Amino acid sequence: FWLKQLSSLITLGTRVSTVAMAGREQLSLFNDVHVFLQTITTELEVLKRQAQQNDELRRAEIEELRRELEQERFERRDQINKIRYEFEEFVHRKIDRVLNEIEEMKASEKQDDNAQQRQIDGLVADLDRLKENLFNVQSAWHKLVSNTITAGAEPA
Repeated sequence: FWLKQLSSLITLGTRVSTVAMAGREQLSLFNDVHVFLQTITTELEVLKRQAQQNDELRRAEIEELRRELEQERFERRDQINKIRYEFEEFVHRKIDRVLNEIEEMKASEKQDDNAQQRQIDGLVADLDRLKENLFNVQSAWHKLVSNTITAGAEPA
């Protein structure tokens, strides 16, 4: 907006200056005014050039800042992805470790169950031998008693 205002002032000043120079020979009465207008016109042109240069510098700065911002976004996105992948890897390792421990516990329990079953089987076998031996003892007592009774009944 202000560049347009400045431009219109420069244009107006240039026109006035041109008209003034043409009539300079005719009117020396307005020489001071013409010099003043010409000085203002020159100053306005200098200010306009400075404003344009400043505007170009600001645009370049803005573009550079945009590039830096885009680079920072890219780096941040890259870091977030890296952290996410590391976290996923960490979680998978922990899950695998827990699953391995569960498998080890199951195997240990199965070994314990197998050991208990072997002990029970051993006790059953011991009981079967005990019953068989008690039966043999009972048979031996029965024979002894039978032999003693039959030997006592036969007087010799």
